Amino acid sequence: MKGGNIKVGNIKIDKWETFSTALLMIVSFFLGLLIGIGAR
Repeated sequence: MKGGNIKVGNIKIDKWETFSTALLMIVSFFLGLLIGIGAR
C-alpha cells in the first residue's frame, strides 16, 4: 500500500482523501446494516 503524497508538516493529502472517503462510505454502510438488523 503506497501512501501517495503525505507530508505531515505542510499537510499535503493526495491519496489519503479518496482512501478516507471510501473508508467513511464503508463504515457508514456497515453502520446502516447494523442499525437495520437491530431495528427488526
